[in-house]
Parts: sequence; C-alpha cells; structure tokens
Amino acid sequence: MADFQGQYFLAGNLNSPSLQELAWLDGDTLRRVGQGILGDSWVNDLQEFQGKLYIAGEYNVGAGNAATSLSTWDGQDFADPFPGVQFITQAIDLDVRNGELYFSGRTQLPGSTDYYTLGRYDGERLCLFGKNLNTVFLTIAATEEYLYVAPNMITLGLGGDTVNYIARWDLSYLGDTCIQIIASVPEKPFGADWSVGPSPFTNQLQISSASGIPAQSRMQLLDAAGRILYEAPLGVTGQSAATLSIPATSAGMLVALIRDGTGAVVAQRSLFRLPP
Repeated sequence: MADFQGQYFLAGNLNSPSLQELAWLDGDTLRRVGQGILGDSWVNDLQEFQGKLYIAGEYNVGAGNAATSLSTWDGQDFADPFPGVQFITQAIDLDVRNGELYFSGRTQLPGSTDYYTLGRYDGERLCLFGKNLNTVFLTIAATEEYLYVAPNMITLGLGGDTVNYIARWDLSYLGDTCIQIIASVPEKPFGADWSVGPSPFTNQLQISSASGIPAQSRMQLLDAAGRILYEAPLGVTGQSAATLSIPATSAGMLVALIRDGTGAVVAQRSLFRLPP
C-alpha cells in the first residue's frame, strides 16, 4: 500500500480481473489504476519517489505493460523508469532513504552477461551493485549509512558482515556500475531511411541514410539532461554512410540527433553506451 497524490493505492495479486493487480481507494470502493498490470502477474511493493509511484513485481512488457518488473505511474500514464536496463527476475522490494530509491531484483545491461542484485537511483543516476552474487535479495531497508538486505540463502560472498541471513551494504560505495538515465529528452519518430547504431555501443557509431546524407549535416550526442556531449560532421555530401569514433562520455542512455545543414533534426534515436 502507498499514499500517492493524496490517494491510497493498493496492489498485490488481487482476486479481481477488473482491478488488474493495482487499485486506488475511492471512499470504500477499489478502482483500477489506468489499464492496471496486465498478464499473469502480481505486485510486490509500491513506493512514491520524486512525484511518481514505483511499482515492483512480477510482470512483463510482452503482456502489454510499460516495462518488465519495475514501472512507474505519474497519475496519468505508466512508464519504464530505466530504459535499457533489463530485469531478469521480478522486482521484489523498494525503499526510499537519503533522497534515493533502492530496489532489489536481478538486472542486466544490454550486451553484458553480468547481473546485479540491487540498485539505487537518485533521480538522474542509476547505480547497480551486488554484481554476480549467487543469491536473490528479498526485503531491503536503508539507513543513513547502510542498506540492510535479507537474502534467500547465506552464501553471499559479500566479504562483509553476515548475521542470521541478514547482510548490510555500506552505502559509501556507490555501486559496481553507474549510468545516467534519460528523463528529459523525449524520442521522436525515427526517419524510415535513417539508421544509427549499434545499440548498445562502446566506441563507434554507424550512421546511414538510404537517400544520402544531406549537405553539412552533423550528429550530436546528448546526455540525460539534454547536454551536448559530442558533435561531429557526418562527412562528404551524398555519402550514404558514415562511421564516427566517439570519445569517452557518460555510460548509459544517450540520445543521438542528426541535423541537416539548416539545423533541423532529421533523425533521433536513444542509444545505450556500455560502461568501460
């Protein structure tokens, strides 16, 4: 249960097909929130953070949900809070402390075989930690200095204190991998004759246009706040493809803009840059 925008929200494995696992309390009546959480699903936890309701559970984007395992509700729409981050188990527990959202559940980054068991998010930067630990963390609770976790087994390999199936994580350590999350640069429909990729990428991007690259066109790479991290011309007019070597920038979700000689955006795409 959570108090969000002056209303009480209730979620779980609700035994009512009309509610779809997520409801708000209207007097003495439960009413469904939007389309609800679709599929053979359930919700484990709710938590308000920075004006959005975070919904952790067992559900899948393939059933018509906005995301897999962790999504947000802003009062009107569901959304994926961490595009490019893949949940490979259900999102289990949520907590807010120190101006950050903490969550448990196994995640992966595109193109990587590593997985992470915990996460922390401050509204701009997502840090994943508990790398490749052979356990699943269940209930979590944060203090000023530590994140306490209850795993489903004792063989943690954390190298720290473990007492009676409860471990703690020193929050002075940010995480194994930190990435910026796109929040302020929406994606527009992509021109059908343009291709930008690959995604995920490391050091190079390939840009191509079936109709040829316009005169004096260039590419800009933006971070989550819309700041230009990199800009370069796309080469000789009339070429159909260009390859750019990208210097070190922030890892995580970035936005590539292709502009023609007038400065107009002719293509846009969200890309995921792998950590070094």
